[in-house]
Amino acid sequence: MTTIDANAVDALLAQGLRERAADLGDEDRFYQQVLATIAPLPQPRWFHHWPARFGRRTSLILLAAALLSLLAVAAGVGALLRSPAPLIRPAVWSVPGTMIDGHAVHTATLLADGTVLIAGVPRGPRMNHAELYDGTGGSWTATGNMSQGRSGHTATLLRDGRVLVAGGFDKEDGILASADLYDPGTRSWTAGPSMIHARFGHAATLLPDGRVLVVGGAATTVAELYDPRSGTWTATAPMVNYRHYQTATLLPDGRVLVVGDFAGNEVSSSAELYDPSTGTWTATGSMTHATWDDTATLLLDGTVLFAGGEGSRSADLFDPRSGLWTATGSLSAVHWQHTATLLPDGSVLVAGGDAAFAELYDPSSKSWIAIADMGAARRMHTATLLPDGRVLAAGGYGVGGGDALATAELYGPGIGN
Repeated sequence: MTTIDANAVDALLAQGLRERAADLGDEDRFYQQVLATIAPLPQPRWFHHWPARFGRRTSLILLAAALLSLLAVAAGVGALLRSPAPLIRPAVWSVPGTMIDGHAVHTATLLADGTVLIAGVPRGPRMNHAELYDGTGGSWTATGNMSQGRSGHTATLLRDGRVLVAGGFDKEDGILASADLYDPGTRSWTAGPSMIHARFGHAATLLPDGRVLVVGGAATTVAELYDPRSGTWTATAPMVNYRHYQTATLLPDGRVLVVGDFAGNEVSSSAELYDPSTGTWTATGSMTHATWDDTATLLLDGTVLFAGGEGSRSADLFDPRSGLWTATGSLSAVHWQHTATLLPDGSVLVAGGDAAFAELYDPSSKSWIAIADMGAARRMHTATLLPDGRVLAAGGYGVGGGDALATAELYGPGIGN
């Protein structure tokens, strides 16, 4: 009777796994190779005695069953090779060099020329320091200093290419109302007009008409608008609740969704919507759970994904069309003070949060899959989608706090999916 050499099959499997790890596109080739190995096997000698022993009809049934079993095995091998293989997943994070300074509770802004502006240092004499990352050369260069040191501020890319940096905290002056403007053309900073209210841990959103909405971060419900054309701040209608450490997301219809994190002194699940056309706020439904230090990401279908938070693996989806909240798949691990980045394929990369864990959210299946960890645990860092589809994770604090990190990492989508 003809037999299959187990060692040969093991070698073939090992070869296929190596090919898959080296090039995921070779999975079909390996699948065909397995089939080609099984198909030419000669018939067993005892098969020719089946008609005499069992009758021709029974033999045909047994033969069909045997063939179906072989096909099932082959299909199972193919399905296995096509499924995610975390154990052989190649590394997806690389190190793009070290920043000039350690940064945490800072901002990262993608500029029109593809460079990334990093601004703010949490403590020390260089709190006003800023630097640029060039993704093409992988270099870091200093780019002037803000008029005032700050952390916990916001940075908004304006339509004219400048960057508005507002509010934050300075060790000497406390919570700030001041603002700075960065000009990429001259790579210089100028002091801008101060906000109406000093704010820290607030949110800033670029509206469709080019104005900037700033909310939260202070014990007030006052919201304000910055107009780049006049260079002035004006108050708009007050929010329903005063908030800090909240999220603010521009929706496809031009409204802004503001959610959590603290409404008053309590961790909040409440949400409200700002309509720039009327300058008014309206309360909307609440998340399925209350948390803080979560993230909000606008998905390609117009819904908003809220993920993580202190001690939480929960995730929610908000549908602006219905105003309803629904729970979606739970994260693989707890993330808080982490980042969430929408990738070009529509998935969401969640990384860090007092750990090195990273995972992807698939909107089509509403599920999470763990990917390779970052090279270092980090929280209160930034994550920026680069023009080539990679993600730059920069700075933050390591486990247990300490000094701000000067390290950065690059995630390459598609390598680990």
